[in-house]
Amino acid sequence: MRVRVVIAVILFFLDTQILGFWFLAAVTTLVVVIRLGWCIVVWLKARRTSALRASIKRLLVYLVAALLSVAVNVGNNWIAKQRAMKIIAACDAFHKDTGTYPKKLDELVPKYLAEIPSAKIALRWNMGTRFIYVSGRTKAGESHSSLMWMEIPPFGRRYYQLEQK
Repeated sequence: MRVRVVIAVILFFLDTQILGFWFLAAVTTLVVVIRLGWCIVVWLKARRTSALRASIKRLLVYLVAALLSVAVNVGNNWIAKQRAMKIIAACDAFHKDTGTYPKKLDELVPKYLAEIPSAKIALRWNMGTRFIYVSGRTKAGESHSSLMWMEIPPFGRRYYQLEQK
């Protein structure tokens, strides 16, 4: 059982801290459901209740890790949204004072924000931990400033355009 717990913890860590999305949780859940279905089929043939209980206990460790991984990622996405709202409010305050949005988020420090927060609670080199800020002009000469962050890497991004209220 210890080996299964260690494997489950490693899967949880990889999914929440390195990958930053639910891929391993989804795969683990799929494997658990398939394996559980197989155990039930075997149980129906042999009617060995103790073997079925043991299999379910073993599989539950992985299922709990997968569910915790999803919970951590949902929590991280909520945190990112809250932190983004603070950055957006700081950008709006900057705009009110200067008439333009900042060219880089660093311009908000220290007057509007003490520091630029990370988007999520995860290892720094995880691709989904940083906010992405783009500021410039369109071909028509209009100002364009956007704040983005990754909810589900690599393509699931939240996007906020500051000029559009």
